[in-house]
Amino acid sequence: MSDSTSWSNRTLTAYALHAPAAIASWSRAARPSPWLRKFASLCPDRGLVLDYGCGIGTDLLWLKAQGFEVAGMDGTPAFLKRAARRCPKANLHEVRFESVQLPDSSYDGIWCRASLLHVPPEELGRHLWMFRTALRPGGILGLTLAWGRGASFTDDSDWIPGRYVVAYQKAQVLAWFSRGGWELHGATVVSHDGRDGRWVQILASPAGVVV
Repeated sequence: MSDSTSWSNRTLTAYALHAPAAIASWSRAARPSPWLRKFASLCPDRGLVLDYGCGIGTDLLWLKAQGFEVAGMDGTPAFLKRAARRCPKANLHEVRFESVQLPDSSYDGIWCRASLLHVPPEELGRHLWMFRTALRPGGILGLTLAWGRGASFTDDSDWIPGRYVVAYQKAQVLAWFSRGGWELHGATVVSHDGRDGRWVQILASPAGVVV
């Protein structure tokens, strides 16, 4: 296992081992979150929305019910299997975050909730650029990252031990967007917005595009 992909391999292994616990927890979670509602209100009507790190597809199902076309990507087969049952008309793909490439100008919205907390900072920068180019004019990115400091693999006290988790201060995240060619439509730090923990939430569109 190379150092460059150990974060991905270990995180995928952790989720595979603890998939039943994750599925049970997410199935009980309240939906939709206020941030998801705000994201949806900014997306072009009836547009194509990608849920990047879609998990078991709960947000996909809600977005579909709002009239959006939906697609989902995740790295855990058990989650995608459950997502396919919940939202059978969604276009779903199994991907690895370190190697995925999105086609340019393909989505009207990209929803990325608590997914990129599992990638190192250099991968976060690559993803933000990829998301920017993958959005169509008028498109919106909804991003949620863990709030805090530092990066580590979680220990046995975590409900999914062995995951790689990176936490950020709000100022760090805003700096990424400032230098990455984005226009912000919302930036906040919240607790327990549908999931336990403290989160940095962003809504943004490629700079120069009117929303």
